[in-house]
Amino acid sequence: MQVSKKSPKESVLLVGFPSNGLVGTFTISYLVHHLKMKQIGEIDHPDLPPTLFVEDGEILPPIRIYKKNNLYVIMSDLPFDAFVAYDFAQSVLEYCKKNQIKKIIIISGMESVNRDPKAPKIFGLVTHKSLEKL
Repeated sequence: MQVSKKSPKESVLLVGFPSNGLVGTFTISYLVHHLKMKQIGEIDHPDLPPTLFVEDGEILPPIRIYKKNNLYVIMSDLPFDAFVAYDFAQSVLEYCKKNQIKKIIIISGMESVNRDPKAPKIFGLVTHKSLEKL
C-alpha cells in the first residue's frame, strides 16, 4: 500500500468491491467523482491478476485509495478470493490505525430471493451500538 501522507484527525473509511449488482463499486465510484476526491494510493498483492483500468485516458490500478477531508475510500474494480481478502483486511486495519480511522463502512450488494422491485429494502449490519445511527 502506498500513501502520500497521514491524516491528523479521526477519519472514516468507506470500502466498495464488485459484489452482487456491483453496488459497492458503483457507490464508491459515484462518491469519488461527485466529491472530486483525490487518489492518494493504491493496493497491490502478488496474487492479484496483473490488471490496469483506463478512465478518461488515464491508466488506473485496480484497487485505489481516495481521500477528501476526513473521508477515505477504497475502490476495487477486481473481486478477489479469500486468501487475498485476509491479507487485504490486515493491511487495511494497519492503515486505519496509522491514520486514526475509527469507522470502516463496507458497501456491498446482497443476493435477495423473491425481492419486490416496487419495494426495495436496504439492510445494514453494525459491530458497535454507536454505529446504529448510520
